[in-house]
Amino acid sequence: MQFRNKTVKLSCAFALVMFVCHGAASAASVYATSGATIVKDGAEFVIHGVNVNGPGFQGKRKVAGDVSLIADLWKFNFVRVSCSIAPSPAQSQEASTLDEIVKAFTARDIVVEISPRDHYGGFYEDPPSPEKSPSLADLVVWQRAIAARYKDNPAVWFEVMSGPGNRDIKLGSADWLEPHESVIRAIRQDAGAQNIIVCMGYGQGYDDGNMGALDVPENQSAILTYGPDLEKRYSNIVFAFNTMETWSPGGSTKLNDYLDRVQAKRLPIFVAEYGLHAWAECTYAAEAVLAAGRARKLGHCVWQWTPNDRSCLCATDDHNGGWDVDKTDGSRPTNLTWLGDRVWTDNHVEPFHGPSLDRTGWIATTFRGDRMKNGQYNPADVALGGYCNEEDIWRSETRQEPGQWFQVDMGSKHSFTRITMDTRAHGTDYPRAYELYVSNDGVNWGAPIAVGKNEQSVLRISFPVQTARYIKFVQTGKTWHNWFIGNFEVFAPFGSQSVIAQPAKEKLIDMHGWLAVARPTNWDAVHVPLRPIQYEWERASSNRTSAPGDFYQVDMQQATKFNRIVLNCGRSYNEFLRGYDLYISSNGVDWGKPIASGRGAPITTISFPTVTARYARIVQTRETNTQWVLTEFRVYAAQ
Repeated sequence: MQFRNKTVKLSCAFALVMFVCHGAASAASVYATSGATIVKDGAEFVIHGVNVNGPGFQGKRKVAGDVSLIADLWKFNFVRVSCSIAPSPAQSQEASTLDEIVKAFTARDIVVEISPRDHYGGFYEDPPSPEKSPSLADLVVWQRAIAARYKDNPAVWFEVMSGPGNRDIKLGSADWLEPHESVIRAIRQDAGAQNIIVCMGYGQGYDDGNMGALDVPENQSAILTYGPDLEKRYSNIVFAFNTMETWSPGGSTKLNDYLDRVQAKRLPIFVAEYGLHAWAECTYAAEAVLAAGRARKLGHCVWQWTPNDRSCLCATDDHNGGWDVDKTDGSRPTNLTWLGDRVWTDNHVEPFHGPSLDRTGWIATTFRGDRMKNGQYNPADVALGGYCNEEDIWRSETRQEPGQWFQVDMGSKHSFTRITMDTRAHGTDYPRAYELYVSNDGVNWGAPIAVGKNEQSVLRISFPVQTARYIKFVQTGKTWHNWFIGNFEVFAPFGSQSVIAQPAKEKLIDMHGWLAVARPTNWDAVHVPLRPIQYEWERASSNRTSAPGDFYQVDMQQATKFNRIVLNCGRSYNEFLRGYDLYISSNGVDWGKPIASGRGAPITTISFPTVTARYARIVQTRETNTQWVLTEFRVYAAQ
């Protein structure tokens, strides 16, 4: 992030042009903070990092041996090293030592952040909990020794502790601030080290109060609450937070609001972990982080080089570590996952196609129809929505056999040169082989424009520019695996301009006195979405599984001009509107045709040309397995 600079805080030790780290001499780059910016040798430094396993977590693969792949092939400039301050003897024998990791990476001008992870989701405490685990006193002694060892190497950063605090416990100064200050004092005063110190946010590092699609409350953020004071009292303090499932529902809206407030306090910050969680949908958050990395120069560090969850950089299931790329000549590997594909593009700044086409109004069909064999609803167009939790992924519900197909009607002719089809977190359920066809009438398909085999969880097919209305993907492989589609995108030729209009300036309309009704009639707390939130769990809900025809209706009490409505599901990550028609009326009786239709999301934004009406009705149009929850219903007018 780029902010107004202030005087750079540097210790005289950092003025050294050379440093010696346990026998290894190398030219020293100087890292420090300048206002809210991290600088390297006086120039802005933006983190493009990866989490790696160190002593206590590493297993049999020694990360020091992967330095060339990490630095030269993937182009990472930062590694965050998960370690235990008291690894077992067996773990110590298997892992690269910290000295080996520091020497290998800093010699290649890669920052090494040392991240103690013994109590992720909790705290180092005195006395320790559980008994015989590392205590806070142990951590202070360990950090003091580490700081003394690496204080002459400014490319080594010290993280106080990884993922402090439980997300279900409220933030308090005694649990977060006091242990952080104990460690900071040990590093600064006792060891005399001026290296950058990283303080992670509260609640497993998420720092968002577990708020889902809602904005982060300041009193639940350790960074917003305690950051300004720490930054004033200590030099070279940097803050970090994790973005996984609780950040995903809010996407860019929540992330940018949080970063705006961090910017206002002029705090240097980066994302310590983004990726795909073991159980929850995180792709919205990952996309938001990567977008902010480009737009705001927000540093970000992907989870993880050695995955034990869905955050794999490579496919398939038994070759998924970052080192498992099928090309090492510097060209784009062909076996990247959805996450690996985005990380590679981000690090290499590779524009290899134009923008993704707007999928509004597209219709998808498959060989299965909409009903699965167990009677549940399985519409094909969930693959066009992009929000890929378990309910929003199309699945074949049968083993892959030749002749299975997925087809998209784009509504009109478009020019395109690339498609991607990915399973998101279901890394083994990709199509094994394919033929790709295009058509202008949905009847005459001609010869396939692309044919191939596939071993990737993200299938990318590029071809000469086509102009057509219909696309048909025929699965020609055979395996016992199901076929899943989490997201299907079509890309315009390189150099094309995005057709999605940028939003104009708007103002929030005062909702005082507005009334709401809903169907079914037993909605809980139907007026809550029209009022300021009093406590974090406030919400309205359909109080049963939502069905097509359910609606939420607002009476604005008088004719009102407006052009946008935003619905927010709050902390109920998965219980959002799946599809909608928007109707307006002047009298609450005559509604006419819908003025807007589309897919829902945790934050559903409905934009349209300015209208004047007293009533607005949002009608659910899709089957779902969840209730419909609303925490906020906001109406905006163009300024």
